[in-house]
Amino acid sequence: MPIPIEVALHLPVAAGMPVLHNVLTGYTADRPLRISAAAFAADKVRLVSAHGDIETITRLRK
Repeated sequence: MPIPIEVALHLPVAAGMPVLHNVLTGYTADRPLRISAAAFAADKVRLVSAHGDIETITRLRK
Protein backbone atom coordinates (compact mmCIF):
# COMPACT_ATOMS: atom_id res chain seq x y z
CA MET A 1 0.00 0.00 0.00
CA PRO A 2 1.23 3.55 -0.60
CA ILE A 3 3.48 5.00 2.08
CA PRO A 4 2.92 8.59 3.27
CA ILE A 5 5.55 10.12 0.94
CA GLU A 6 3.91 8.47 -2.09
CA VAL A 7 0.56 9.91 -1.06
CA ALA A 8 2.16 13.33 -0.52
CA LEU A 9 3.75 13.19 -4.00
CA HIS A 10 0.32 12.44 -5.51
CA LEU A 11 1.24 9.08 -7.01
CA PRO A 12 -1.88 8.26 -9.07
CA VAL A 13 -3.08 5.34 -6.97
CA ALA A 14 -6.75 4.41 -6.65
CA ALA A 15 -8.05 3.93 -3.12
CA GLY A 16 -6.95 0.55 -1.79
CA MET A 17 -4.61 -0.10 -4.74
CA PRO A 18 -1.14 -1.50 -4.01
CA VAL A 19 2.04 0.17 -5.20
CA LEU A 20 4.71 -1.65 -7.20
CA HIS A 21 8.24 -0.88 -6.00
CA ASN A 22 10.98 -1.65 -8.50
CA VAL A 23 14.61 -1.52 -7.33
CA LEU A 24 17.48 -2.17 -9.76
CA THR A 25 21.13 -2.43 -8.76
CA GLY A 26 23.91 -1.98 -11.32
CA TYR A 27 27.26 -3.59 -10.58
CA THR A 28 30.82 -3.30 -11.81
CA ALA A 29 33.10 -6.33 -11.61
CA ASP A 30 34.01 -5.27 -8.06
CA ARG A 31 31.05 -3.62 -6.37
CA PRO A 32 27.57 -2.13 -6.61
CA LEU A 33 27.70 1.03 -8.70
CA ARG A 34 24.19 2.45 -8.86
CA ILE A 35 20.75 1.82 -7.39
CA SER A 36 17.59 2.99 -9.14
CA ALA A 37 14.26 2.91 -7.33
CA ALA A 38 10.80 3.68 -8.70
CA ALA A 39 7.22 3.39 -7.47
CA PHE A 40 4.22 2.78 -9.74
CA ALA A 41 0.49 2.39 -9.24
CA ALA A 42 0.13 -1.40 -9.52
CA ASP A 43 -2.99 -1.21 -11.70
CA LYS A 44 -1.23 0.96 -14.31
CA VAL A 45 1.84 -1.11 -15.23
CA ARG A 46 2.95 -4.46 -16.56
CA LEU A 47 6.37 -5.53 -15.38
CA VAL A 48 8.42 -7.53 -17.87
CA SER A 49 11.91 -8.68 -16.98
CA ALA A 50 14.05 -10.19 -19.71
CA HIS A 51 17.52 -9.93 -18.12
CA GLY A 52 19.09 -8.42 -21.23
CA ASP A 53 17.82 -11.01 -23.73
CA ILE A 54 17.06 -8.69 -26.69
CA GLU A 55 15.03 -11.33 -28.58
CA THR A 56 12.67 -11.79 -25.63
CA ILE A 57 12.35 -8.04 -25.09
CA THR A 58 11.50 -7.49 -28.77
CA ARG A 59 8.93 -10.30 -28.77
CA LEU A 60 7.17 -9.03 -25.64
CA ARG A 61 6.90 -5.46 -26.93
CA LYS A 62 4.74 -6.53 -29.91
